Amino acid sequence: MNTCSICLEDIKENNIIKKLSCGHSYHFNCFKKLVFNHGNFFTPCPLCREINFSINYPLKDDYKNNILMMCHSGVSKIKCSHIKKNGTKCKLKPKLMNYGCCHIHNKVILKEDKYELFCKYFYHILTTNYKWISILYLIDFGKKVIIHFLKKDDGLEHILEYLYRYINISNNIDHYFYMNKIFDFYKLEKPPDSWLSYCLKNKTII
Repeated sequence: MNTCSICLEDIKENNIIKKLSCGHSYHFNCFKKLVFNHGNFFTPCPLCREINFSINYPLKDDYKNNILMMCHSGVSKIKCSHIKKNGTKCKLKPKLMNYGCCHIHNKVILKEDKYELFCKYFYHILTTNYKWISILYLIDFGKKVIIHFLKKDDGLEHILEYLYRYINISNNIDHYFYMNKIFDFYKLEKPPDSWLSYCLKNKTII
């Protein structure tokens, strides 16, 4: 039985593991924290310091759970974060990539038939070299492009076309690094400040 050198706990047979391109293996959740702290998948291995270039999904043909694997571990377990007028929390489960809210308290949701496309975009963005705040903006931006702009058979390249169009037209270095104006550019609603602040503070995604 091997030991994960990140958390120093055993790697068990039923654990989802991540084998880096150098050959060293870790719990996938430990690897995820490594990625978020580094900023992308091309993080140095904690043991040998060789740069990782393995970006394969942890689960085969399971796009919903491949998205969940890169989110906060409580996303699929907690209840909707909305506080009702009487002071109690909503008892419904939150929808995936919906700021911790259910379909009632944030109605513009990513449909399940778009999980595969969003998963591909999500993992692609985690290969870039943007600041963490820009990663968060771009993850939310991609979701909204899928919801509002894409046609039935459009793919990853069509989402990226919107991104690169903005980068080239804006021609502003601050916009490029922070992506905070991309929503105004396409007249899209910005992500909630509470979601952005939580994800920034905790280096996670909900």
